Amino acid sequence: MASKQRGNTSKKAPAGAPAGTVKTAAPSATPRLLAPAVPAKTSAPSPGNVALRWNARGDGTADVLVAYEGPLASRDAVLARAGTWRSGGAPWADVQDVRLTREAPGRFVGAIRIGAGAPVEAVELAFHAAEEWDNGGRAPLGYYEWSLREQQLVVR
Repeated sequence: MASKQRGNTSKKAPAGAPAGTVKTAAPSATPRLLAPAVPAKTSAPSPGNVALRWNARGDGTADVLVAYEGPLASRDAVLARAGTWRSGGAPWADVQDVRLTREAPGRFVGAIRIGAGAPVEAVELAFHAAEEWDNGGRAPLGYYEWSLREQQLVVR
């Protein structure tokens, strides 16, 4: 029986994420009505191009619904590289690549699955399409960080 390779062994792990530890999540099936509206779309990397919404489940897990309308949204496929920062832990834990679904021209949506565990302080994100990255305009190691407590997205 052939073994399946699990995860993405990309050499380009985000800041704080050990190389070779990126897991690839299944494509999301986010219902159209649940994706949040992007606050202030611009043609440059900016937190205004991204909207997130926490959707807790009764079993201690959650989905973070994400909408992306940034500079990569004109590409054929966009992925969100996401990590979680849990209470007592470090940023970029549980790294996963989530394939976003084109909802409309220039708009991609998806759901980042968050497993049960310690309380989540923040979700870290960078978007990519092939070799192009949107990391908030702070290359090479910048990223977007969404604080659950403050419900605010910033660039780190």
